Amino acid sequence: MAFTGKRLLTWFMIAAFLGSLPSPALAQRKPIRIGIPDSFSGIAAEFVRDKLDGAKLAVEEINAKGGLLGRKIELVLRDNQLRPPKGVENMIDLYDREKVDFVVGIISSAVLLATSQWAKEHKRLLFAWDARTQKATDEQGHRYLVRSLSNTYMDGLAMATFFAKQPWTKYATISPDYEYGHSVVENFEMHMKHLKPGFQIVHQAWPKIGEIDLSSYITALLNAAPEVLYVGLWGGDAMTFIKQAKPYGLFDKMQVIFLQGGMSLLMPVGNAMPENVWAGTNYVFTVETPENKAFVERFQARYGRVPTDYNYLGYAAFQILAAGIRKAKSLDQEKVINALEGLTVKLPAGPVTIRAFDHQGDMGLYIVKTVKDPNYPQFLIPKVVEYVGGEKILRPLDEVKKLREGK
Repeated sequence: MAFTGKRLLTWFMIAAFLGSLPSPALAQRKPIRIGIPDSFSGIAAEFVRDKLDGAKLAVEEINAKGGLLGRKIELVLRDNQLRPPKGVENMIDLYDREKVDFVVGIISSAVLLATSQWAKEHKRLLFAWDARTQKATDEQGHRYLVRSLSNTYMDGLAMATFFAKQPWTKYATISPDYEYGHSVVENFEMHMKHLKPGFQIVHQAWPKIGEIDLSSYITALLNAAPEVLYVGLWGGDAMTFIKQAKPYGLFDKMQVIFLQGGMSLLMPVGNAMPENVWAGTNYVFTVETPENKAFVERFQARYGRVPTDYNYLGYAAFQILAAGIRKAKSLDQEKVINALEGLTVKLPAGPVTIRAFDHQGDMGLYIVKTVKDPNYPQFLIPKVVEYVGGEKILRPLDEVKKLREGK
């Protein structure tokens, strides 16, 4: 009997120990945590919330189908306040304190460059869903940064490819005075000089980001009398410019191009936006494909409005990352990065491939004009004039390699 009692005691101890361990089922139910550090306050806040809405829809769809690897996705948000040091602080907080599995986000190019450097040094994945400076994936690119949308080199080439075919040669520019704004102008100017004989810049304006009174810049642009004004302003700055330039008659005196002029700009500006303004955008909700129609219907059912370009960018980023996780069959970041390299993901507006060498997505750009539509009386919508495929505007790999070598 004593022997039996000892055996029973041993089994009870083993059972108690095993019971204290998490079961495989419980471990599977632990959520996949994805951090979103972005500018949830300040002039970019409305656009960041647009991307978040798209991300939430993607997460809801993924979770409704059982999640990833049998686990649901959970989002953890942080505000970088459009400040690079705060962006780095967010990365540390999310990865080291919150123990997130991945980080997706960043609208500001200046913040992206700072956080990308941290990601490189600490070997942590940063999936960029918006910030476009070409430096991030060109000369400063590295293994731990992935970007799903077009960059400023690609956007500049797409716009130049179209506008070099137009008759105008005399251009002016207005763009924010920081990394992204300068990159926008430099890339467009570089490609136009190559593609358009006689192209010239007659005036350039560089307002500070968030500047309230743009009247002095507007009068200087009018005095320069360009045929075309190329606008790199975005977000609240673009809205300010439109509302202040319209009373001066600026839109009647020259062609105006907004590099980023999708529904995320047109919807909040409303009927203050003039007709026949040119713009570029990665997404147009009116694209007539079955996949996009279904996406628009799902988005409208969820949010009660048509999706904007920023909604789509948030949705696309999460679907691409999810596809990488599925392919890797793991949450190990090194395996997921390997899986993302060269991966093509079917999205509502068409496939996007993450180029293996530089992790740059080949999302294309629509060239559009603003038009009125009786179905949407509260705002103008973008009418597609031409689509430039992303595969046509990626920087050649030999050039990327030379930039990274400092040549």
